[in-house]
Amino acid sequence: MAGIRSKAKSFTKRIGRAFGSSEILDNIGAMANELESIKKQSENNVGRFEELKCRVDSLLPYLRFYYNNEAAKNIHPLLFEKYRNCNEGKELAIVACGPSLDNYKTIKGVKHIAINRAYRKKGVKYDYIFMHDKQLIEESGSELKALKADKFIAFATGIQNAESFNASSEQVSSIGAKRFLISDVFIPDINGGQFDVIQPDITKGMLFDRGGGTVFSALQFALFTHPKKIYLVGCDCSRDGYFNGAKSTIKQLLLDKTEYLWREVKVFMDQYYPDIEIVSVNPVGLKGLFSDLYQK
Repeated sequence: MAGIRSKAKSFTKRIGRAFGSSEILDNIGAMANELESIKKQSENNVGRFEELKCRVDSLLPYLRFYYNNEAAKNIHPLLFEKYRNCNEGKELAIVACGPSLDNYKTIKGVKHIAINRAYRKKGVKYDYIFMHDKQLIEESGSELKALKADKFIAFATGIQNAESFNASSEQVSSIGAKRFLISDVFIPDINGGQFDVIQPDITKGMLFDRGGGTVFSALQFALFTHPKKIYLVGCDCSRDGYFNGAKSTIKQLLLDKTEYLWREVKVFMDQYYPDIEIVSVNPVGLKGLFSDLYQK
């Protein structure tokens, strides 16, 4: 098991300041130590030994994949570098698709990022659009093509999402969008949560997602452009469906994950972007997490 400990230790310097990494490395180290102890004990512990060994073996390849993803390291500097601090001193609004979007009144002087179908909200001019699946292009390709905004569409790296999720090169090109890579692989930690790593510099790796939705990729991009204030619009975290009267009910499992991820992201923002004010507009599930603004 010395090999496991040395592998885990070798990742420490690479991970460096990456948020959320220390705990997972501690977990790996603790599991490695327990493995050594169990191995010296009676054969009755064979089951526990194999369980821990599988978990350690599953974590190390993921760390290697995440921090040494050559595709992201090659693509993202070309894609995102020109946006570094480009909104310094300005205000941004990230507009998601929750029902509260129906009540949003455009804030003067604010640039807007649309999340998926939020671009259909009338009366809002969008500067950026973030999308996460090919279905949107298949349904609304002509609408998206006509929009004068910088368009980005995710490329899922998790094998479970790739076939149903990823648009083809032709589809991406047809609407004038550009691809970025997301870390959508789900790896549970020993505490039942997730291994959530967010990097402040999005030119150096994949964008944070963890299956929580497009809004987290857009938020990480928004922070990278470094505005003085970010408004969260339509980020309801509720089961009430979507704006424009859509009645779909969000699954509780996804809602729980999204709420968990928002808490993780807040810690990240407090640590790395304390100078950026975050404001929830007409908040529902995020009420009290950031500053709240109610529009009448």
